[in-house]
Amino acid sequence: MRLSDMPALRKIDQAYHAPFLTACTAALNAHGYLSDSESEQLRIQLKDRHRKAEGKGEGEGESLFVQLAQDKNAAYHILQARVGPYNFSALLFRWTVSKALENFNYSIWSFAQALLDKAELMFNQPFYLYSGKTCVQRGPFSYFLVEAAGELHKNADDLHDLVLDLKKWSLRKKVENSFEETLATHLGFSTDDESGLAEWKLHELLRKTWLQLELLAEFSGHILKQFSANLKMEAEEPRLRFLLEDFQNILMSSKGSAPIDFSTGDVMESKRLRMLAAMQESKEIAAEFFSILLETIKTSRIPAEAPNIWPENESRLILNHLLDRGITIGEARQALKAIVQYCQDHAVSPEQLLEAELQRIHPFFDNSSSLFLRKASTTDRLSESFNEEKHQIVHKKDHLLQSINQRLLGITVVVFLLISFGASCGVKTAPRSDVLDVRPTVPYHAEQRNYPKKNSDEPAVPAKK
Repeated sequence: MRLSDMPALRKIDQAYHAPFLTACTAALNAHGYLSDSESEQLRIQLKDRHRKAEGKGEGEGESLFVQLAQDKNAAYHILQARVGPYNFSALLFRWTVSKALENFNYSIWSFAQALLDKAELMFNQPFYLYSGKTCVQRGPFSYFLVEAAGELHKNADDLHDLVLDLKKWSLRKKVENSFEETLATHLGFSTDDESGLAEWKLHELLRKTWLQLELLAEFSGHILKQFSANLKMEAEEPRLRFLLEDFQNILMSSKGSAPIDFSTGDVMESKRLRMLAAMQESKEIAAEFFSILLETIKTSRIPAEAPNIWPENESRLILNHLLDRGITIGEARQALKAIVQYCQDHAVSPEQLLEAELQRIHPFFDNSSSLFLRKASTTDRLSESFNEEKHQIVHKKDHLLQSINQRLLGITVVVFLLISFGASCGVKTAPRSDVLDVRPTVPYHAEQRNYPKKNSDEPAVPAKK
């Protein structure tokens, strides 16, 4: 979703600002600042705009808020009067960013959940963990999948904490009247004893958000590197690297949109759309990256022949064993090289070597070396004697899966509104007459229930008939 694709971006933006206006209008209705007919007018205007965008593909024109201002929409102007243009822009900006982050988090948690599901399939498959070109550890494939899911879950949790900070009430002062409390409640913002977010603090939150996304891109590159070394994915790897590079480029190019100045509405609208475009495009790239990566996690992708790779920690243990026996470092390295070559030539692991074989490989190996190698094999997560570690993997997988499922249940995917927007695309009001479907210009309808406007901030009570 590039900024140049304005029609598509306007449609996505409508899925964000429609529930925002719905929440604001509900708060105005609750305090009697808005009549049912005025609420209905906004609902009809939102629906007509959506119908035009769907039917004719329009989206190059002015934004919805410019159109509402030109049409002198009552709900929009009353809301502007109650909170002020500056605070309105601030609330809309933080609403959009927070909802876009929640939508992004849904993709991250869904990918982590899918990795945990794959862990059962790959439990007994080998995995070699690399640092640079050096293999540092062997283990079951499921161990890496569970650890990767845990890191993704942590990254998404950090983003979720930033979302909660973005949803703190921010009208540059403490909540002092019941209307502001009602508006904050309908928007899903928190109200506490702290004063609202200052501009510099909001800028800091955006900077931290982009840092978390950069960490996600970096960790995704780490996952790709490890998978490409353990799976047959020659056809998919170029596409995955291209997507990862594109994701990193978006994050770098969108950093310049962070400075905030809500006093200029047109500039802030442009910045808000730029932020939304960057978040939406990043989400689409991440979704494709995750989908392709999941398709490669299959037992049939495991190389048929074991690579006979010696992890660095296993080689270091053998070297330390020889050094403890008083052998010089040079001679110990020669003995290690000999045993590595022998194991690779005969496709065996060190703990499988017999005492007679060890003595033929190099004179520095004796009976104590055989016992040491068998003991050292317990650090190998492919060893049957490491069942306790495997039980820990299963326990951690189940714990992560439960935590991720709870997060997924708590997230509303905003893009889903694009599907259902045609059916309910606006303000929830009292039941209306069917005449409005044919003649939307009718300013009132049967059994209209208008709340009396009051100067106080207390919610109005419907008049008794």
